[in-house]
Amino acid sequence: LHTAPLIEGLKSEKYDIIFGSYVENEPLVQFIPIIHQDMVIITPWDHPLARRGKATLQDLAEYPVIGYDRTSGLGKYTRRLYGIHGLAPDIICESPDENAISALVEEAFGIALVADVEEIHERNVHILKVEDENLVHTVYMAYLKDRYMIPAVKNFISCSFTHLSPPTKRIVGVFGGARSILKRNNECQPASVPCIRDLVLVYSTYPSFRVIHSHAV
Repeated sequence: LHTAPLIEGLKSEKYDIIFGSYVENEPLVQFIPIIHQDMVIITPWDHPLARRGKATLQDLAEYPVIGYDRTSGLGKYTRRLYGIHGLAPDIICESPDENAISALVEEAFGIALVADVEEIHERNVHILKVEDENLVHTVYMAYLKDRYMIPAVKNFISCSFTHLSPPTKRIVGVFGGARSILKRNNECQPASVPCIRDLVLVYSTYPSFRVIHSHAV
């Protein structure tokens, strides 16, 4: 699931809390920034940019590009970024997340502008900082503003504020790096999840919770 259907899930009371990108014109939803992700360019191992050792945003216009699904938060973010800078990259295909994108880059189908998350470090790709721009994507925690919250949900939000204020670039520890902080019986406790990008929480009865469905933000 991408951010848009997760927002709809919030409003239909399917979810209590979601994590994803910021969505404009959603007055009923409270968005809280929790993690800043640097955006980087990844290339195949034997690529001119890899040999050069650095990359700029303009370089994305010179080679085939693997893009995010255009309906995802990061898909909209990257396309908006290209428009602001007057770029028209040759996006040869779209993929749902960094795992799929980096797999295609590893096989030399193209290069990509992606969030610097754990998955890309597990691939045989070069990870290059964008030299001419400081590009950051923010992951938000979101919930309905005027909806009744059971204690488990309130405790989770409170615990998140305690550990993630101000927003951090650290993916290892509180969220991501296969760990998350949940609050159960008034105590913050770790719970294993794939990474922050894959976390959706649904609470049924206090203090139980379940983690469901992965999504790309």
